[in-house]
Amino acid sequence: MESGEINMSQPYRLRRRIIDLAVCLILCGVTLTFCFFVAYIPRSATITMDSFPFMIPVTNFYSVEEFPDRVGNYRWSSGESAISLPNPGGPITVGFIMAGGPGRTVPVRLYAQDAAYELIVTPEPRTYTFVISATWEERLSVTMTAPTFEERHRRLGVVVSDIQVDGGHTISGFLVAALLTTVLGCYILPRQIGVRIRWSVVIVSLVLCLLMVWQLSSLWYYALFVPLLWFVLGMNFVVGLFNHLRTRTEGAAILPVTPSRERIFITSFGVLVAVNVSIFTSLYLLFPRIRYLLFFEDQLIESIAAMLLLGVCLSGIVMMASFWSMALQRAIASVFASASLVGFLDEVSYGQRFFGFSTWYIYDKPVDGVHDILDILRVMPASDRMWFFLLMAVMALIVSVILWKTYVYWSHMVSFVRTRDGKLMGLFLLISLVCVILSTTIDFLRLQPGWFAFAEELLEMNVTLALLFALFSVALPRRVS
Repeated sequence: MESGEINMSQPYRLRRRIIDLAVCLILCGVTLTFCFFVAYIPRSATITMDSFPFMIPVTNFYSVEEFPDRVGNYRWSSGESAISLPNPGGPITVGFIMAGGPGRTVPVRLYAQDAAYELIVTPEPRTYTFVISATWEERLSVTMTAPTFEERHRRLGVVVSDIQVDGGHTISGFLVAALLTTVLGCYILPRQIGVRIRWSVVIVSLVLCLLMVWQLSSLWYYALFVPLLWFVLGMNFVVGLFNHLRTRTEGAAILPVTPSRERIFITSFGVLVAVNVSIFTSLYLLFPRIRYLLFFEDQLIESIAAMLLLGVCLSGIVMMASFWSMALQRAIASVFASASLVGFLDEVSYGQRFFGFSTWYIYDKPVDGVHDILDILRVMPASDRMWFFLLMAVMALIVSVILWKTYVYWSHMVSFVRTRDGKLMGLFLLISLVCVILSTTIDFLRLQPGWFAFAEELLEMNVTLALLFALFSVALPRRVS
């Protein structure tokens, strides 16, 4: 009987896969048609210097200023400056409004797509137009160099005002590949968790409609299309992973922390921290020539800490899915996953150096770490009170939700803290909190040279170890036979 059921299921699975394959091919055809339709429409955008810096990244430009004798705003460049422009597709016509300043005629050299353009910028604002060949990337980086002069402790190059970008009639291959991957992921992953074909097609259709609205509206020039595609695909992957883990851990029971496991946890953590501190301190003292390989940006200690934080994040996601029916354990795992993800992104500077992104500027403050948020908050009230109060309102809402949830689950939290699991987790969290306070103090006070920078990176790595042990000190699931 069992063999008959197996034989009956094999043709069914084969027929299902053939149907899914046919639907995937149809979706690929629809997606390519969508790409050709979007590419057929010419696109243009006018970029002003007061655009959001994290949307239109600029490097080595001074603050936005207003023209005294005309409507508009501008920025001064500083020596070698760069601006990241959106790619409308096809050969791109770029028009810069530039000026050399009162009585200055300035030779300017522009670099884009391995091509150089020589310009002579006059004192008065004029539009300088040039054509850039097509590129696969969603953004186009334009670098300009110009002689500088000193004024009020600033090295000023040329005035840069509005930028006109025109293109279209084609679409980058990278964007097409990202779109195809996302569409297939939005169909295949829901199918893997049991969603019917028609609902999977509906999901893909909604995604395509939203993306079409994005591309056909003026939002395309923020060049966030590909990140949005990866985000949609990532959300589908997370949903599929959750469903898989939940089905695998159904009927699981809790494996509590025993005195022997508690001793093993504490001893192992102490040994790891001792070995960690001893090895890196010895390397720092005995080999001065390799110190920069230890604690500089993206070097050994920071890279190890980043990988550990990523491990905590992934472990938290797995445990969150495993504890899906246990509200308290699920909440604890989600907090660990979220906090470690923020820490990982901070350690890798949000991928700017790894993937070649331009440094983000918000209110002319470079943003490559959590510590930069304090500088932004100092400037924001004076620059834009509306955004400051909106940010404060959002933060107040988040804090209110956290406080309300804490109030609702307070009795469960107290009961958990009194258990051996809660006390062990609290010990590791206390250690990580002390290390975070010391590391943050060094960072905010700019105590960077020598020992302080080394101590900061070492403390951050010990924070990741403490978080890892704290996460795994939560009661683990085990299968019930």
